[in-house]
Amino acid sequence: MLNITNAKIAGLAVYSPVYSEEIVTLDQGVTLRGTILARSTTTNKLVPYVKNGADGNGVINSVMGFTVTTDTAGDYKLDVLIGGVIRRGKLISGSGDVGLDEIDRLRSLGIVAKIVLQMSRQDNQIGDFESYNVSDGSGGFLSYGVSDGSGGFLSYCVKI
Repeated sequence: MLNITNAKIAGLAVYSPVYSEEIVTLDQGVTLRGTILARSTTTNKLVPYVKNGADGNGVINSVMGFTVTTDTAGDYKLDVLIGGVIRRGKLISGSGDVGLDEIDRLRSLGIVAKIVLQMSRQDNQIGDFESYNVSDGSGGFLSYGVSDGSGGFLSYCVKI
């Protein structure tokens, strides 16, 4: 049996998620949304990523878009995230902490992992709000965005 869980509040995808149907080899139990995946060169199936792993499982390919619970270990056909903007804090690596190497590899695949601050949004409220500073090397910028909860995103950038 396969059980897929999709929690909307403070989920993985911030906006513009792109999914692809793939065969994923999973162990018995729970594989969490946000788990980084790699393609095994032995089986050509996706497996949880392991930094410096063998058989291709050390080369990032995609991210689990949903939490999956399995009764038995095996191969499952699932939609995995292959593009879009996601919450960096929701990423999970089988090797421990997710570092800049993993973030850069995801970005090269079209998956942008942003630091997003979730502000205690209740079920009946629309949207998220985030606030953070970024710099382009020539001076400070203040950037903030508001999501309407439907996948739309409005972003502002002001030179300070």
